Amino acid sequence: MSGYVGARGNGLRSIETSGGHSVILLHKGWNCWLDDECLDGGADIDNDEGSPAYSSYQPPVNDHADGVLDQLLDDLRTELQQTQKESLAEDSVDPLTDSAEDVLRTMEYGEVLHVVGSDQKEGSADPPLFPGSKRNLGVVVLLLVCFMIRFRLSNETMQHLLILLQLLLPDDNVLMRSMHTLKKYLQNLTHLPVVQYYCSNCYQHIGKDAVTCPNELCMNDLKQSGSVSYFVCHSLIHQLQVLFRRASFTDTVRTHRFQHYKQKKDGHIQDVYDGEIYMDLFERGVLSNPDNLSFSMNTDGVAIFKSSKVSMWPVYMLVNELPISQRKARENTLFYGVWISSKKPVMWSFLKPLHEELAKLENGMEFEDHKGSRFVCAANLLYCTCDLPAKCLVSNSVQFNGQFGCWHCLQPGENFRTERGGNVHVFPFNHEHPAGPERSQESIQNDVKATVENIQNGVRQYMVHGIKGPSWLMYLRHFNFAHGFVIDYMHGVCSGVTKLLINLWFSAENKNQPFSFWQGRQKVCDLLTSVKPVISVTRVPRSLDDLSFWKSSEFRNFLLYWGIPILKGVLTSAYFQHFCCLVRGISLLSREDISPNDVTQAEACIHAFVEQFETLFSKRYMTMNIHQLLHLSTTVKQTGPLFCNNCFVFEDLNGYIVSHIHGTQGIDTQVIHTVNLIQAIPILREKFDVSSSDLEAFTLLNSWDNSGHRKWHCISPGIFRIDGIKQRKISVEASQKIGSCGFWTLSNMVKSWLRIYIKHSSSFVYASSYHRLVQRDQSTIKYTKDDSCAYGSVQNFIEVEDLQGHLQSVAIVTPFQVEYNDRDHIHLVNPMEEIDIVNVQYIIGACMHIEADGEHFICEIVNRYDVD
Repeated sequence: MSGYVGARGNGLRSIETSGGHSVILLHKGWNCWLDDECLDGGADIDNDEGSPAYSSYQPPVNDHADGVLDQLLDDLRTELQQTQKESLAEDSVDPLTDSAEDVLRTMEYGEVLHVVGSDQKEGSADPPLFPGSKRNLGVVVLLLVCFMIRFRLSNETMQHLLILLQLLLPDDNVLMRSMHTLKKYLQNLTHLPVVQYYCSNCYQHIGKDAVTCPNELCMNDLKQSGSVSYFVCHSLIHQLQVLFRRASFTDTVRTHRFQHYKQKKDGHIQDVYDGEIYMDLFERGVLSNPDNLSFSMNTDGVAIFKSSKVSMWPVYMLVNELPISQRKARENTLFYGVWISSKKPVMWSFLKPLHEELAKLENGMEFEDHKGSRFVCAANLLYCTCDLPAKCLVSNSVQFNGQFGCWHCLQPGENFRTERGGNVHVFPFNHEHPAGPERSQESIQNDVKATVENIQNGVRQYMVHGIKGPSWLMYLRHFNFAHGFVIDYMHGVCSGVTKLLINLWFSAENKNQPFSFWQGRQKVCDLLTSVKPVISVTRVPRSLDDLSFWKSSEFRNFLLYWGIPILKGVLTSAYFQHFCCLVRGISLLSREDISPNDVTQAEACIHAFVEQFETLFSKRYMTMNIHQLLHLSTTVKQTGPLFCNNCFVFEDLNGYIVSHIHGTQGIDTQVIHTVNLIQAIPILREKFDVSSSDLEAFTLLNSWDNSGHRKWHCISPGIFRIDGIKQRKISVEASQKIGSCGFWTLSNMVKSWLRIYIKHSSSFVYASSYHRLVQRDQSTIKYTKDDSCAYGSVQNFIEVEDLQGHLQSVAIVTPFQVEYNDRDHIHLVNPMEEIDIVNVQYIIGACMHIEADGEHFICEIVNRYDVD
């Protein structure tokens, strides 16, 4: 990215002139608020007339800005050539040097309006790889793209791989000779990005050919080197057209939400469709049309290199009408754009193109499905999930640690003076209105109007109730900007509240505090490293010595699973019960099926936790993360369970994209190229289906995406045996128990196996005799018995016959004694010295078994979707 000088701001903008003087400027974008019609019509923000009048502003057009970008490309080419001369081993290729016209072609915004049709003729057959080859070009491209994504290969590596393949293939082959031609092939399936320019001095959005900054108070000469910066956008409209050409996507989004409503229980919350925001638009006819869609949005900064301040701010969109597992899949994620800079993005410029596209989609646009049928789709933004700093930028509000920093209520908080002389903004528990008074769309509109009037009148403290000014999302017709900003429990609860509690209890700096349990720290470390989680938990527990390196998923697992078993013998009763309130509240709001009573209980538990927090610890720690817990139950009622709208999936996407960045040149184009590859794979899979025609290619693809089930054998509806059958000897006691349960075997030598997969719970179960699993325990199960639920440890899976001579698959289980409570997910149990014979069709799924201080705990998995 080209460099720029200046400091961000919202409304009031501070820039540094060439003479070193700081000047306060008023952003050009505010001019729309200075006329009486806009000021008096604040309530018309979400009217049916679309965007405000200023959104149609077009800057002057000329030919001078092209020279700025050309100079940038020349500089990058020169730098890359010099770097390659110095070190041939450098794993860095600048896509601008070999495919600038293809990867970063500059397009005017109007070009994205034509989305019907394709550059590549549908149904046109690809040629064979070479005369006589049994595979055509498309299948080979699919294999190459999957190979590149799976092993995170750089463009340079792929370039050399293509050269190597040319040496091995016949001369008359049609395989691409370079990455340039491979990208051109893929661009027929996806679409090119759009470059959006802004003034480096005041961040005003400008046209491609602008000579002077249109900000009347800036008027920067854009012909000067470094005066123009840019960010890269990917048209949502074009990406939607690509998705609609996939039969699986189109058929699913048109049917899934209606199937959900047919099966759901009245008043229960199971997905975003049960949230009040979605149901309101469904009842109003906006989302009851099967062709219409809705989005969930996220943006956050992620560091790209450890040795640089440069960060990447991508914006993602999830399609809510897909099932949760497909909704969070990379290939179904829409990618609006990326801002790459050493400074945070200016959302007024960065989100302007996004608003323009979303405004068009709200009104409906014509698309073409996989059958060639044209239809009108209206797509709406419903939710925005960000961490607290990003939410403040997107909503154009005061920082979360400032007065009126809570977006959900009007509690101002207060300043707290620490013992070291510092200041912390805290939100003490309000006994009269714990979570109120609530913000509403009308109140926020009034605050925006009052803020603009203060700016117009030159008021120094111009913000009203923490509102700095308007946000682009406020102008979307169906976005509820009071409740649409979802509380992210990944940052707020997991790496926020949970991390705070662990530090307060066990950090050295607090060991003299009354709430410290420093003396139990080593015991907690030992118990943590002894825990054997299930295989869906990818990170085994680490010691508190590594607390600074814990990921958010590790804090979540501590909170929901091994926190209670480990802390039961460490914390005093008051602190342990206080922690249990938080665990119970969060677990109830994270369930796959949340009843109205669950919401009520969760709200009571969380309120008790926040109310007691100041007494047990100190007012100094009543920060925003603690306060916003009070709004979690409302968030769930408005937008669905906690697993629907959190940042785990987006953090995974950020890490995935960063892992495909090789070298410091052309970062934005590398990001766009990775996104194009991800989105092209499912299209290639549907277009060139090799599941039946090419078994070798199909097997290879499955081995790369870990989806191969070629060894799985169905032993009961929805239950699969993973490994092979062996003859194993069972005990006399087991043989007698088998007979008493109505089964029989010819001898103590039976057909046996060690692993199964249960489809309905997405759960693997391994027998305890499977010795290759060292740091995990996958043998503990929950199963039904006598119309109730029971728990046990699987010794073995065997094949028996029932009294009618039919073969049955059963598990030999060592049961636990437990008093079952279906509202709790953690149970104190006792192992029993007996055996149960359980038909595999009665197994519900795997659980975690944790032993601490001689006590045994069973932890049920709260939901299938919050996985590492």
